[in-house]
Amino acid sequence: MIFRTPLKLFDIIEAQADYDELAVIDQLKGDAYAKNLTKNKNYLYDQIAFSLYNYHLKWSSNAQLMQKVRIIEIFIEKQLFVQAFKLLRNAKKKAYEYELYTELYLLIALEKRIPMHHRVLDYYSNIDLLKEQKKALRFTSNINDFESCYARFLEESENIVMMSGETQQKYYLKFLKEPLLAKESNCLTAKSLISFHIIVGNCHFRMRNHKMAYGHIKKTIEIFQAQKHLIYLEPMEYLNSIFNQCVSLAELFKFNDMFMALDKFKEYAYEPVMKKSKNIQQRIFEVQHYVPLVILNRLGEFKRADEIIKSILLNFDKHEFPELKKIVF
Repeated sequence: MIFRTPLKLFDIIEAQADYDELAVIDQLKGDAYAKNLTKNKNYLYDQIAFSLYNYHLKWSSNAQLMQKVRIIEIFIEKQLFVQAFKLLRNAKKKAYEYELYTELYLLIALEKRIPMHHRVLDYYSNIDLLKEQKKALRFTSNINDFESCYARFLEESENIVMMSGETQQKYYLKFLKEPLLAKESNCLTAKSLISFHIIVGNCHFRMRNHKMAYGHIKKTIEIFQAQKHLIYLEPMEYLNSIFNQCVSLAELFKFNDMFMALDKFKEYAYEPVMKKSKNIQQRIFEVQHYVPLVILNRLGEFKRADEIIKSILLNFDKHEFPELKKIVF
Protein backbone atom coordinates (compact mmCIF):
# COMPACT_ATOMS: atom_id res chain seq x y z
CA MET A 1 0.00 0.00 0.00
CA ILE A 2 1.35 3.43 -0.91
CA PHE A 3 0.87 6.39 1.45
CA ARG A 4 1.42 9.74 -0.22
CA THR A 5 -0.72 12.13 1.82
CA PRO A 6 -0.43 13.61 5.33
CA LEU A 7 -3.85 12.09 6.09
CA LYS A 8 -2.49 8.58 5.57
CA LEU A 9 0.45 9.31 7.83
CA PHE A 10 -1.98 10.66 10.42
CA ASP A 11 -4.03 7.42 10.22
CA ILE A 12 -0.90 5.31 10.89
CA ILE A 13 0.19 7.40 13.90
CA GLU A 14 -3.34 7.75 15.28
CA ALA A 15 -3.79 3.95 15.25
CA GLN A 16 -0.79 3.49 17.59
CA ALA A 17 -1.31 3.34 21.36
CA ASP A 18 2.20 4.85 21.83
CA TYR A 19 4.18 6.50 19.08
CA ASP A 20 6.60 4.05 17.46
CA GLU A 21 8.60 5.61 14.64
CA LEU A 22 10.16 2.31 13.57
CA ALA A 23 6.67 0.87 13.11
CA VAL A 24 5.67 3.91 11.03
CA ILE A 25 8.76 3.48 8.82
CA ASP A 26 7.96 -0.21 8.47
CA GLN A 27 4.43 0.53 7.25
CA LEU A 28 5.79 3.08 4.81
CA LYS A 29 8.49 0.71 3.60
CA GLY A 30 9.16 1.06 -0.10
CA ASP A 31 7.38 4.42 -0.29
CA ALA A 32 9.29 7.59 -1.16
CA TYR A 33 7.15 9.38 1.43
CA ALA A 34 9.17 7.63 4.19
CA LYS A 35 12.49 9.06 3.00
CA ASN A 36 11.61 12.52 4.32
CA LEU A 37 9.62 11.36 7.33
CA THR A 38 10.80 14.16 9.64
CA LYS A 39 9.84 16.82 7.11
CA ASN A 40 6.49 15.14 6.42
CA LYS A 41 5.72 14.83 10.14
CA ASN A 42 6.40 18.55 10.57
CA TYR A 43 4.12 19.27 7.62
CA LEU A 44 1.39 17.11 9.18
CA TYR A 45 1.87 18.90 12.52
CA ASP A 46 1.44 22.29 10.81
CA GLN A 47 -1.72 21.09 9.05
CA ILE A 48 -3.25 19.83 12.30
CA ALA A 49 -2.39 23.10 14.08
CA PHE A 50 -3.87 25.13 11.20
CA SER A 51 -7.02 22.99 11.26
CA LEU A 52 -7.42 23.50 15.03
CA TYR A 53 -6.88 27.24 14.57
CA ASN A 54 -9.65 27.45 11.96
CA TYR A 55 -12.02 25.29 14.01
CA HIS A 56 -11.62 27.40 17.17
CA LEU A 57 -11.49 30.73 15.34
CA LYS A 58 -15.20 31.36 15.93
CA TRP A 59 -14.67 31.27 19.73
CA SER A 60 -11.81 33.79 19.80
CA SER A 61 -12.48 37.46 19.11
CA ASN A 62 -8.74 38.15 19.36
CA ALA A 63 -7.91 35.55 16.68
CA GLN A 64 -10.67 36.83 14.40
CA LEU A 65 -9.35 40.37 14.66
CA MET A 66 -5.75 39.31 14.07
CA GLN A 67 -6.92 37.45 10.96
CA LYS A 68 -8.56 40.67 9.73
CA VAL A 69 -5.40 42.62 10.52
CA ARG A 70 -3.45 40.35 8.18
CA ILE A 71 -6.09 40.59 5.42
CA ILE A 72 -6.12 44.40 5.70
CA GLU A 73 -2.32 44.41 5.50
CA ILE A 74 -2.46 42.34 2.30
CA PHE A 75 -5.09 44.67 0.81
CA ILE A 76 -2.86 47.68 1.54
CA GLU A 77 0.18 45.96 0.01
CA LYS A 78 -1.90 45.34 -3.12
CA GLN A 79 -3.08 48.99 -3.01
CA LEU A 80 -6.71 47.90 -2.57
CA PHE A 81 -7.25 50.85 -0.25
CA VAL A 82 -11.06 51.09 -0.49
CA GLN A 83 -11.48 47.40 0.40
CA ALA A 84 -8.85 47.72 3.16
CA PHE A 85 -10.56 50.74 4.72
CA LYS A 86 -14.00 49.14 4.63
CA LEU A 87 -12.73 46.05 6.47
CA LEU A 88 -10.66 48.21 8.82
CA ARG A 89 -13.70 50.27 9.93
CA ASN A 90 -15.61 47.11 10.88
CA ALA A 91 -12.57 45.65 12.64
CA LYS A 92 -12.02 48.82 14.69
CA LYS A 93 -15.66 48.80 15.74
CA LYS A 94 -15.28 45.23 17.01
CA ALA A 95 -12.00 46.07 18.77
CA TYR A 96 -13.69 48.88 20.70
CA GLU A 97 -16.73 46.72 21.49
CA TYR A 98 -14.61 43.85 22.86
CA GLU A 99 -11.97 46.12 24.42
CA LEU A 100 -9.20 44.53 22.35
CA TYR A 101 -6.91 47.55 22.50
CA THR A 102 -3.70 45.77 21.48
CA GLU A 103 -5.39 44.75 18.23
CA LEU A 104 -6.87 48.26 17.95
CA TYR A 105 -3.36 49.75 18.11
CA LEU A 106 -2.31 47.57 15.15
CA LEU A 107 -5.43 48.52 13.19
CA ILE A 108 -4.75 52.24 13.68
CA ALA A 109 -1.15 51.70 12.52
CA LEU A 110 -2.54 50.17 9.31
CA GLU A 111 -5.06 52.99 8.94
CA LYS A 112 -2.20 55.50 8.84
CA ARG A 113 -0.84 53.65 5.80
CA ILE A 114 -4.06 54.26 3.84
CA PRO A 115 -3.88 57.54 1.84
CA MET A 116 -6.25 60.13 3.34
CA HIS A 117 -8.36 60.48 0.17
CA HIS A 118 -9.22 56.78 0.44
CA ARG A 119 -10.52 57.08 4.00
CA VAL A 120 -14.14 57.37 2.88
CA LEU A 121 -16.53 59.00 5.40
CA ASP A 122 -13.68 59.53 7.87
CA TYR A 123 -11.51 62.65 7.93
CA TYR A 124 -9.09 61.86 10.73
CA SER A 125 -5.64 63.30 10.25
CA ASN A 126 -2.58 61.27 11.15
CA ILE A 127 -2.29 63.43 14.30
CA ASP A 128 -5.80 62.31 15.31
CA LEU A 129 -4.83 58.70 14.68
CA LEU A 130 -1.70 59.08 16.81
CA LYS A 131 -3.87 60.39 19.67
CA GLU A 132 -6.19 57.42 19.19
CA GLN A 133 -3.21 55.06 19.34
CA LYS A 134 -2.01 56.72 22.54
CA LYS A 135 -5.47 56.21 24.06
CA ALA A 136 -5.44 52.53 23.04
CA LEU A 137 -2.06 52.12 24.76
CA ARG A 138 -3.36 53.79 27.92
CA PHE A 139 -6.35 51.43 28.05
CA THR A 140 -4.12 48.41 27.38
CA SER A 141 -1.80 49.50 30.19
CA ASN A 142 -4.75 49.91 32.56
CA ILE A 143 -6.04 46.40 31.79
CA ASN A 144 -2.53 44.98 32.24
CA ASP A 145 -2.09 46.76 35.58
CA PHE A 146 -5.24 45.19 36.99
CA GLU A 147 -4.44 41.78 35.52
CA SER A 148 -0.96 41.94 37.10
CA CYS A 149 -2.49 42.94 40.42
CA TYR A 150 -4.89 39.98 40.24
CA ALA A 151 -2.09 37.55 39.30
CA ARG A 152 -0.04 38.77 42.27
CA PHE A 153 -3.06 38.39 44.55
CA LEU A 154 -3.54 34.76 43.47
CA GLU A 155 0.16 33.94 43.80
CA GLU A 156 0.51 35.48 47.25
CA SER A 157 -2.77 33.91 48.42
CA GLU A 158 -1.31 30.49 47.59
CA ASN A 159 1.73 31.28 49.75
CA ILE A 160 -0.31 32.17 52.85
CA VAL A 161 -2.97 29.46 52.60
CA MET A 162 -1.33 27.39 55.38
CA MET A 163 -0.82 30.37 57.70
CA SER A 164 -3.05 31.29 60.64
CA GLY A 165 -6.39 33.00 60.06
CA GLU A 166 -5.09 36.16 61.74
CA THR A 167 -2.07 36.33 59.41
CA GLN A 168 -4.30 35.86 56.37
CA GLN A 169 -6.66 38.57 57.64
CA LYS A 170 -3.78 41.04 57.95
CA TYR A 171 -2.53 40.16 54.46
CA TYR A 172 -5.89 40.76 52.79
CA LEU A 173 -6.43 44.03 54.68
CA LYS A 174 -3.00 45.17 53.52
CA PHE A 175 -3.70 44.12 49.93
CA LEU A 176 -6.91 46.18 49.91
CA LYS A 177 -4.76 49.28 50.55
CA GLU A 178 -3.05 48.90 47.15
CA PRO A 179 -3.24 52.33 45.37
CA LEU A 180 -4.80 50.68 42.31
CA LEU A 181 -7.66 49.35 44.47
CA ALA A 182 -8.26 52.68 46.25
CA LYS A 183 -11.21 53.66 44.06
CA GLU A 184 -13.34 52.29 41.25
CA SER A 185 -12.56 55.30 39.04
CA ASN A 186 -9.04 53.90 38.52
CA CYS A 187 -10.67 51.46 36.08
CA LEU A 188 -10.72 52.77 32.50
CA THR A 189 -12.37 49.71 30.91
CA ALA A 190 -14.99 47.07 31.72
CA LYS A 191 -12.22 44.44 31.87
CA SER A 192 -10.36 46.51 34.48
CA LEU A 193 -13.60 47.00 36.40
CA ILE A 194 -14.18 43.24 36.50
CA SER A 195 -10.63 42.66 37.77
CA PHE A 196 -11.14 45.36 40.41
CA HIS A 197 -14.33 43.80 41.80
CA ILE A 198 -12.94 40.26 41.59
CA ILE A 199 -9.85 41.23 43.63
CA VAL A 200 -11.70 43.28 46.25
CA GLY A 201 -14.54 40.77 46.43
CA ASN A 202 -12.10 37.87 46.87
CA CYS A 203 -10.26 39.67 49.67
CA HIS A 204 -13.51 40.14 51.60
CA PHE A 205 -14.66 36.63 50.70
CA ARG A 206 -11.49 35.07 52.12
CA MET A 207 -11.80 37.21 55.24
CA ARG A 208 -15.35 35.79 55.51
CA ASN A 209 -16.77 39.30 55.28
CA HIS A 210 -19.57 37.96 53.10
CA LYS A 211 -21.75 41.06 53.09
CA MET A 212 -18.98 43.17 51.53
CA ALA A 213 -17.89 40.27 49.32
CA TYR A 214 -21.40 39.79 47.96
CA GLY A 215 -21.62 43.46 46.92
CA HIS A 216 -18.47 43.24 44.77
CA ILE A 217 -19.30 39.77 43.43
CA LYS A 218 -22.76 40.98 42.41
CA LYS A 219 -21.23 43.92 40.52
CA THR A 220 -18.80 41.53 38.77
CA ILE A 221 -21.65 39.33 37.57
CA GLU A 222 -23.72 42.35 36.48
CA ILE A 223 -20.84 43.59 34.29
CA PHE A 224 -20.39 40.13 32.79
CA GLN A 225 -24.10 39.80 32.01
CA ALA A 226 -24.36 43.34 30.60
CA GLN A 227 -21.45 42.63 28.24
CA LYS A 228 -21.88 38.97 27.41
CA HIS A 229 -18.83 38.87 25.13
CA LEU A 230 -16.70 39.12 28.28
CA ILE A 231 -18.16 35.79 29.45
CA TYR A 232 -16.79 34.27 26.23
CA LEU A 233 -13.39 35.83 26.90
CA GLU A 234 -13.21 34.84 30.60
CA PRO A 235 -15.67 31.96 31.19
CA MET A 236 -13.84 30.56 34.22
CA GLU A 237 -13.78 33.93 36.03
CA TYR A 238 -17.52 34.23 35.43
CA LEU A 239 -18.13 30.75 36.86
CA ASN A 240 -15.92 31.46 39.89
CA SER A 241 -17.90 34.64 40.55
CA ILE A 242 -21.17 32.65 40.43
CA PHE A 243 -19.68 30.12 42.85
CA ASN A 244 -18.57 32.82 45.32
CA GLN A 245 -21.91 34.59 44.99
CA CYS A 246 -23.79 31.43 45.96
CA VAL A 247 -21.52 30.77 48.95
CA SER A 248 -21.84 34.38 50.16
CA LEU A 249 -25.65 34.25 49.87
CA ALA A 250 -25.67 30.98 51.78
CA GLU A 251 -23.45 32.42 54.52
CA LEU A 252 -25.86 35.36 54.76
CA PHE A 253 -28.75 32.84 55.03
CA LYS A 254 -30.34 34.19 51.84
CA PHE A 255 -31.15 30.72 50.55
CA ASN A 256 -33.98 31.73 48.20
CA ASP A 257 -31.70 34.26 46.51
CA MET A 258 -29.00 31.60 46.29
CA PHE A 259 -31.25 29.14 44.48
CA MET A 260 -32.50 31.93 42.18
CA ALA A 261 -28.87 32.72 41.33
CA LEU A 262 -28.27 29.05 40.53
CA ASP A 263 -31.31 28.95 38.24
CA LYS A 264 -30.10 32.05 36.40
CA PHE A 265 -26.66 30.50 36.11
CA LYS A 266 -28.10 27.41 34.38
CA GLU A 267 -29.13 29.65 31.46
CA TYR A 268 -25.43 30.29 30.76
CA ALA A 269 -24.15 26.81 31.61
CA TYR A 270 -25.28 25.44 28.25
CA GLU A 271 -23.85 28.20 26.07
CA PRO A 272 -21.48 26.74 23.39
CA VAL A 273 -18.49 28.57 24.89
CA MET A 274 -19.00 26.73 28.18
CA LYS A 275 -18.30 23.39 26.47
CA LYS A 276 -14.75 24.33 25.48
CA SER A 277 -12.83 22.55 28.21
CA LYS A 278 -13.07 19.91 30.91
CA ASN A 279 -12.12 22.47 33.59
CA ILE A 280 -15.07 24.67 32.66
CA GLN A 281 -17.46 21.71 32.64
CA GLN A 282 -16.13 20.65 36.03
CA ARG A 283 -16.72 24.12 37.47
CA ILE A 284 -20.25 24.21 36.05
CA PHE A 285 -21.05 20.90 37.74
CA GLU A 286 -19.57 22.06 41.05
CA VAL A 287 -21.51 25.33 41.00
CA GLN A 288 -24.76 23.50 40.33
CA HIS A 289 -24.24 20.79 42.95
CA TYR A 290 -21.59 21.64 45.54
CA VAL A 291 -23.16 24.80 47.00
CA PRO A 292 -26.76 23.57 47.32
CA LEU A 293 -25.52 20.25 48.73
CA VAL A 294 -23.62 21.98 51.55
CA ILE A 295 -26.53 24.28 52.36
CA LEU A 296 -29.15 21.53 52.28
CA ASN A 297 -27.09 19.53 54.76
CA ARG A 298 -26.80 22.57 57.01
CA LEU A 299 -30.57 23.01 56.91
CA GLY A 300 -31.22 19.34 57.58
CA GLU A 301 -32.85 18.85 54.15
CA PHE A 302 -31.28 15.41 53.82
CA LYS A 303 -33.82 14.02 51.35
CA ARG A 304 -33.10 16.77 48.82
CA ALA A 305 -29.39 16.38 49.53
CA ASP A 306 -29.64 12.67 48.71
CA GLU A 307 -31.10 13.51 45.29
CA ILE A 308 -28.10 15.73 44.53
CA ILE A 309 -25.70 13.03 45.72
CA LYS A 310 -27.29 10.54 43.28
CA SER A 311 -26.76 13.04 40.44
CA ILE A 312 -23.13 13.50 41.48
CA LEU A 313 -22.48 9.75 41.58
CA LEU A 314 -23.89 9.35 38.07
CA ASN A 315 -21.34 11.87 36.78
CA PHE A 316 -18.20 10.65 38.57
CA ASP A 317 -17.29 8.44 35.62
CA LYS A 318 -17.16 11.48 33.32
CA HIS A 319 -15.45 14.06 35.52
CA GLU A 320 -13.23 14.54 38.55
CA PHE A 321 -14.79 16.64 41.31
CA PRO A 322 -12.48 16.80 44.36
CA GLU A 323 -14.63 19.27 46.30
CA LEU A 324 -17.76 17.20 45.80
CA LYS A 325 -16.08 13.90 46.69
CA LYS A 326 -15.04 15.32 50.06
CA ILE A 327 -18.72 15.81 50.92
CA VAL A 328 -20.23 12.72 49.29
CA PHE A 329 -17.77 10.27 50.82
